[in-house]
Amino acid sequence: MRIPIFITTRDRLTTLPKLVDWLEKTEQAEIIFVDNDSRWPPLLQYLRESPHKKYMLSDNHAKWAPWRHNLIEKHSSDYFAACDPDMVPLEECPKDAIEFWVNALKDPKYEKYHCAGPSYEISDLPDCYKGRREVVRWEAQFWAKPLYGDQVRCQFFEAPIDSMFGVFRKGGEIDITRPSIRSNYPYVFRHSTWYSDSDHISEEDLFYIKRADHNRAHWVREGIPESLYKE
Repeated sequence: MRIPIFITTRDRLTTLPKLVDWLEKTEQAEIIFVDNDSRWPPLLQYLRESPHKKYMLSDNHAKWAPWRHNLIEKHSSDYFAACDPDMVPLEECPKDAIEFWVNALKDPKYEKYHCAGPSYEISDLPDCYKGRREVVRWEAQFWAKPLYGDQVRCQFFEAPIDSMFGVFRKGGEIDITRPSIRSNYPYVFRHSTWYSDSDHISEEDLFYIKRADHNRAHWVREGIPESLYKE
């Protein structure tokens, strides 16, 4: 089983190769890059050299780009996934994860849920990330509603899924107001942005921050000095 996976990129590269490498090893993904007018040279070089399908857009529609440019319809499938470039599976995340999420959407007991994907690790966030406390406080609620079991034995939690990583049925789209399910361990990812050092910002992160639309980009500004946003 292979489904299209749309990775929406914009000026972030550091952990993208890890995600792509994992997806390739699953042998369950047709990887499709959708780039929102990136200008970070290392990312552009990576995309040029990648053997995977790519769409280089001249505008920025953020997480909605695959829909607004009709790419979902172009790569028609009963199921597809959409994700951000800074998601990294846990080392122990099984290679059948995509099939696992697709099978959940096929299961009648989860029929009311429009999207399935991984939960996000929050137990090991470093103190050097100044948004740590806010992230843990916010994300803890999404580990609080186990389905068909307790927090240890359940397979899924009821929790919204935005753009980080989600598997959809045909015709689906990102909508955090609709019920979704996030999987329990070991089907868990890390959001690499939450592991950065707020006092030592990388050149890539600084470039990304200065070009980011802060009405769209979550967790970008937490703990970052205001002066860094000025050209």
